Amino acid sequence: MCWTWLMRLVPRFTSLRKAYLRVIFSSASDRRPDERSRTDVLRSRTSSSTSLSSTSPTRRLDTLNLLWLDTTHALITSYRGRLAELDKQIAAAPKGHKNKNRDRNQIGNGGDILPAAVGPVARRKLIHSFRQFLGKEEEFWRTLCGRFASRLYPEEAAELRSVGIVATSFLSANDPGLPESHAVPDHVAQEVERDRLRAGVLPLAHKALICFGDLARYSELYSENSVGQPPVESHKGRGRGGRRGGKAAGNAPAADRRIKTYTKAAECYSQARLLLPDNGQFRPQSARIRTRSRY
Repeated sequence: MCWTWLMRLVPRFTSLRKAYLRVIFSSASDRRPDERSRTDVLRSRTSSSTSLSSTSPTRRLDTLNLLWLDTTHALITSYRGRLAELDKQIAAAPKGHKNKNRDRNQIGNGGDILPAAVGPVARRKLIHSFRQFLGKEEEFWRTLCGRFASRLYPEEAAELRSVGIVATSFLSANDPGLPESHAVPDHVAQEVERDRLRAGVLPLAHKALICFGDLARYSELYSENSVGQPPVESHKGRGRGGRRGGKAAGNAPAADRRIKTYTKAAECYSQARLLLPDNGQFRPQSARIRTRSRY
């Protein structure tokens, strides 16, 4: 099948991600007002809207939202759209003789003759590619959550281990700005500094946990060994599959499939709620979990 659509998206995806991460982890805003040099102040007043030196907590959160929408979620939407398109083409395929053009076409459900680019094999390849993408994105957002968790209270960071998130370091060698640690004069100042850094990262950790939970939900929704299929993959009224014996192509035997519970996604949303109890952003996702669990 043609992967031109994916090849067009990936370069833009990569460049946007790098740009957004530079904004999120720009450390100029982490410095106390008395630590900023006169040069920094002048630069923040005269710089354009894309300057890293004037990054505020609100802008960081806005950028994190864009990181999700313009990269991860944009490709998820593209994959799901392609799957929906393939499903429509398979459902609308004309009937034909099972052995006709076997070398050039695929035999679809009920003996349909399908072009190689839109048949069940193409669909299985697309599903496989989608699952690989979701796996890589889960790892990316897990790492991102770990960086944010480094500035939470130790007990808060420890709770995130239940979903596989381990606190690392907020800044990496590739990030602009100051080193991770700042010199503080005494214990009281250290406590104040820690509270300040936590307050700045709390909305970011909350949002990243929701995104991580969404990825866990999509991964289970399109899991190979799950009972039932997501709506985009369903073929109502089509009892026979593309393989002999009436089994749907690419489906595991019923005994090997498991019911979708979305446990990991639900735990991510729960952890997000514990960080910011008054923020209801996780509620639509929780509602989707309750709906999907009925399949």
